[in-house]
Amino acid sequence: MLYGINLKYLDNTNDSSLLYSGGDDSLVILEDNTIDHLKFPISLIYQNNQDRQISLTTNRDFTTPTDDQPWIFYVENVISFAWDTKGSVIRYRFHELATDDIFRFWLYHVVLPIYFSIAQKYRFLHAGAV
Repeated sequence: MLYGINLKYLDNTNDSSLLYSGGDDSLVILEDNTIDHLKFPISLIYQNNQDRQISLTTNRDFTTPTDDQPWIFYVENVISFAWDTKGSVIRYRFHELATDDIFRFWLYHVVLPIYFSIAQKYRFLHAGAV
């Protein structure tokens, strides 16, 4: 459980009943090697983050997302994540430099807060000090 949500990890599966059987408090994390980070034309690019290009892309306006709007978060040569605004599944694809630890870092610390913020489920405050 993370952020009050049950995370259910599944390998590639053709059984769609497994994807949507979790209920409102579950989120399925599913490997999907077909994610194409160049698929959508609208991008928000975070340049030079840990010496990598990072982008959040979609096919529609960022400011007023619709429930079925698709999103892709891409970390150059590492990992891609894909989901719909109000969907219950986050798909991921490992790239050349991915490891299980890197996967968990990006999922827990970056992708889930973005996912929950876009879905308007939670609001995150990021603060730092020098």
